Amino acid sequence: MFLEKKQVKKEEKIDENLHIKIFKLMVKARLFEERQLQLYYEAKIRGYLHPGIGNEAVEAGIVAGLKNNDLIYPTHRGHGIFAMRDADMGKVFADLMGKRDGYCSGLAGSCHLAAPQVRQVQGILGAQIPIATGEALAIKLLGEKKVVLCMFGDGAANNGTFHEGLNMASIWKLPIIFVCLNNLYAVSFSFHNSTSVKSIAVRAKGYSMPGYELDGTNYEKVYSIVKKAAERARTGQGPSLIEAKTTRVKGHHPNDSGGYRSKKEMEEVRKKDPVKKATRKLLRLDILDKNKIDDIYRKFKKDIEDAAAYANNSPFPDANEFIKSCKQTLN
Repeated sequence: MFLEKKQVKKEEKIDENLHIKIFKLMVKARLFEERQLQLYYEAKIRGYLHPGIGNEAVEAGIVAGLKNNDLIYPTHRGHGIFAMRDADMGKVFADLMGKRDGYCSGLAGSCHLAAPQVRQVQGILGAQIPIATGEALAIKLLGEKKVVLCMFGDGAANNGTFHEGLNMASIWKLPIIFVCLNNLYAVSFSFHNSTSVKSIAVRAKGYSMPGYELDGTNYEKVYSIVKKAAERARTGQGPSLIEAKTTRVKGHHPNDSGGYRSKKEMEEVRKKDPVKKATRKLLRLDILDKNKIDDIYRKFKKDIEDAAAYANNSPFPDANEFIKSCKQTLN
């Protein structure tokens, strides 16, 4: 059942309109994430923030490869994928800033965002794997034709929840796709020092499901494999495991200088920047020219500035409501 990397060569050819759609998703997410970093440095976003810059090709391939009513559980770096699925960016900004007008009334913070309107719930460190698996079980029991896609990092792939989730999904042939975004670091701890296998994808063999190891900076490959895995899940054939080898362009959080990564490694990371790669590709294929690309950036920058202004003008939650919410969580 396991498909090695060398076997995943012939991705589905996509037309020019889909190239442009995916590129727009990537640019939107990149600008959205960059504005979040600005707000963090302005002390408008407090606490932690985990940039997903470098994951855009994986996220855009996923969004394009799924249907609108499918459910996605992003990682704690998944703010960009909320924007890709047309979540209200002002509300997402508001949640990150702890403001009342966010989807979660400013109470979720960076790591636990939820936007049911776009069928997304964010989780951290593998905690979302059993929840997403339970969602897939519910979909199967209800006889619905939806698919759940659960994203997690390479560090989470060593959690017990990973093995439990894949085992259960395989036994019951649940409509779920597991996607590991392997950026080679769990905070600052190297994948090569933390994991007993060279590829997370090989673990699919132990759970009788297809496993795919692919270049996560190539949106065409991601789109092709996600679409294939979604069709398998939707038709009752069960789950798949995808390992997307991606890159973390920024540090684990905005204050992480990344001293544990060599200068040579960072040069390679910058070469693999998925948005820059996609830009060069579309220019080379003559699908877009520089003026059209500039227009795309200009439009999204305006939308994002409007969203940031909305969040800035939102009030903080009432102190009593906040305390009441905290007590309910603890109980």
